[in-house]
Amino acid sequence: YIGFWTAMSHWGMTEQIPLTIFVATTKRKRPVEYGGQTFRFITISKAKFFGFIEEAIDGQTFRISTREKTIADALVFPRYCGGMSEVIRAMWTSRKDLNWRRVLHTTKQMGVEVALRRLGFILRLLRLEPAISNSLARRRWYGLRFFDPCGPKKALAYSKDFGLILNLTAAKLTSWRR
Repeated sequence: YIGFWTAMSHWGMTEQIPLTIFVATTKRKRPVEYGGQTFRFITISKAKFFGFIEEAIDGQTFRISTREKTIADALVFPRYCGGMSEVIRAMWTSRKDLNWRRVLHTTKQMGVEVALRRLGFILRLLRLEPAISNSLARRRWYGLRFFDPCGPKKALAYSKDFGLILNLTAAKLTSWRR
């Protein structure tokens, strides 16, 4: 299915138009050039290969991740979505179009704990869905994980509630709001 930054663009979650079409697949494939576009295949496990629908453009149908799965994929694989700053912007932009309970369920189904930590932290940062953020903050997290794996490997602060090493400042993460 079409996913990641390409799906974020399709759903209007970002103003960025990716030059690469990102495609989720369960089998390794090399990038392909077709019609002036680069298709990059991101290999994911069969357990994570769900949450897509069929869409049509110009009479052609294709599979694309749902809005909620797009966010869950972005929380797990931020490097294919422009990093956590772009993921946060996408969550804010699409806040009225997302079913947040479904985002939580889909993120849990992905089975990647750090994605849940990131979700809780971002919801708290953006002051969205306090019930979900608070329920994630009450969990017992073991060990610390970097908030943005694409960012610098330097701790600027820590989030005890979500067990995160904050390697980007809140101001930098939300600078687009100004």
